[in-house]
Amino acid sequence: MTSSYSHLDDYIIIRTLGRGITAKVKLVQNSKTQLLYAAKIIKTHTEASSSRLREALLNEVNSLSRIQHPNVVTIVSASTSGVYVKKNEGGIYECMYIVEELCINGELFDIINRTGAFNENVARFYFHQLIAGLECCHNSGITHRDLKAENILFDPNFNLKISDFGFSASILGRDGFLKTKGKNELYMAPEMLTSQPYQGPGVDIFAAGVILFIMTSKDPPFQRAVASDPHYKHLIRKEQRFWQLHKKHQYSDELKSLLEGMLAYNPIERFTLLEIKCHPWFLGACADTQDISQELSERRRHSLEVAERARDLRMKSGSGSGIVFNGSRFYRGDLSESEGLSLSFTIPPDALDVIKIPENFNAVEKYSQILTGLLPNEVMLIISHTLASYEPECETSQDSYDVKVSIITETDSLLFKITLHECPNDLYLVNFKQEEGNQFDFMSIISTIVENVEAANEN
Repeated sequence: MTSSYSHLDDYIIIRTLGRGITAKVKLVQNSKTQLLYAAKIIKTHTEASSSRLREALLNEVNSLSRIQHPNVVTIVSASTSGVYVKKNEGGIYECMYIVEELCINGELFDIINRTGAFNENVARFYFHQLIAGLECCHNSGITHRDLKAENILFDPNFNLKISDFGFSASILGRDGFLKTKGKNELYMAPEMLTSQPYQGPGVDIFAAGVILFIMTSKDPPFQRAVASDPHYKHLIRKEQRFWQLHKKHQYSDELKSLLEGMLAYNPIERFTLLEIKCHPWFLGACADTQDISQELSERRRHSLEVAERARDLRMKSGSGSGIVFNGSRFYRGDLSESEGLSLSFTIPPDALDVIKIPENFNAVEKYSQILTGLLPNEVMLIISHTLASYEPECETSQDSYDVKVSIITETDSLLFKITLHECPNDLYLVNFKQEEGNQFDFMSIISTIVENVEAANEN
């Protein structure tokens, strides 16, 4: 019997949550219990890659099986011989997968992008959870080695969860040292960057310091932890110039002291977990998840109200009305008023069919989504104009509003995909899915698009 959903063993595939070089992360539902989970699915192509990826998957399963902590994701099931059945008789293939608890409030980036940089009391609350989870990993003989903001997730109660243990290793290594280099240079300790033998706890603490900096500033502290980096070189020399370069944010002296200790160039001088837990900043007052939950709930309610008002205004407007760009802003008005538009891709002249989203499409909160009451061609017009200033290469689809966007930034090459879905009550959801590049660049571009769409929603 033909199914409109893909299946993976006992799980129904709902949608894609994210993707990496070797795997996709899908929102899945257990067909027996109806519970939702996150599944990392790895499709193998060659015998050599299959062996390597199987080893990585088993490594992650082994690490997570040894760690039981409320601030580390829980593994539900795993298989190296899963059967993936594509929807609408689209084919069958074998794959490997690991199913974990679903963290419906998304990544650290999602929370920060909706609330802004954390104040120090909120950051301290989450930093306590990060250190508690990391300490459990180390006490269990595991070093993560790939801590980064993308791997910090939040559960339904806004508690922090460390995820993605595919690069984890035994703390002991060979002769007490590890040698394999990581993948994300922003979070790498200097000794890992320069391919020297290193100790796992030290590189985890360095990465945790980068994450704490991001929590309190919404920006990275530097590009690479090397002596030539225009920011990090000042930290190495213990110069106040580093903090002057980040002066748009305020940092207490105690927080500066903690970050300087965690981000030390020499691993021997870097703070240990015990020193972190005894530090005056760590011992300060904390916020709680209730404050954050209340704020985010209010923001979601406001976003829905704005989208509904935009829908109502659109339905009341005449046939000559639409989204107008004039005076550097978007608003609903007479289409003849529009001037100065620069488009990065062509908007379809006629309305195209839009796929309706499943009931639980929005089970995971993402900053890279926009709920809007504008029509599809209207919201895509705003996106096309906003992207034009980045000089992108855009690939459109003939039968949908999907767009693939490639942008060369100052730090990287960025690739992401835009899709549009119809929601209940005549609303629409625009989804941005990053495929390659620097996440800070992606976050900045999406934030600009969101601001322009929300402004048009309100006018």
